[in-house]
Amino acid sequence: MNKDLRKEKEKEFKKAIIIDAALEIISQKGFNNTTVAEIAKAAGFAKGTFYLYFKTKMEVMGEIYYKFSQENYEQVAKIIEQKVGALEKLEMVVDFFYEFQKKLVKYKLYDFFYSFQNIQKFFEFQQAHSSDAQTKLRLVFEDIIKEGQKEKIFDPSLNPTSSAILIRILMKGVFNNMAFARFKEVSDKEVISECLKFIINSLSIKNKE
Repeated sequence: MNKDLRKEKEKEFKKAIIIDAALEIISQKGFNNTTVAEIAKAAGFAKGTFYLYFKTKMEVMGEIYYKFSQENYEQVAKIIEQKVGALEKLEMVVDFFYEFQKKLVKYKLYDFFYSFQNIQKFFEFQQAHSSDAQTKLRLVFEDIIKEGQKEKIFDPSLNPTSSAILIRILMKGVFNNMAFARFKEVSDKEVISECLKFIINSLSIKNKE
């Protein structure tokens, strides 16, 4: 391994350590109450080392958002590769997003991304770090819809692209409201179950007849 490549690998390794340390501290204290010094200490580095890799604490959050977006897509892609029908894949993907949403709540990332003072930064992160991942996730739903149309269980007149976009919008709205405990009358599981039924009913042939 040449010297430059070794340095690049070491840089990426240390960045990953800082990102993981930041995620751990932020999950305990929240973004606003976490300091750069605490992140550096948790990572096992001096405070100055932090600034060799990140300009600000906010920049670390951008990397965390990218990390979660990529992991999100990779896990969903594994579901799509399974040898099961479209309905089962759809159910598995919705369940996965539910578990993913709980992970965001656990690490207090919803508290950061959807707080009033950070909402602009959140949109910037989406533009800079996850546009590719979001496109891939849309294509996942497109593939499921196309597969269901081939299986003759989903309405063939539906446009897979626009339907996939609508499903993503619906799920995002539902999960955002769940994160802030806005569904007090029913459990999260009941909400997810009804969300899935709504999606399936909207796509199914039998409901168009």
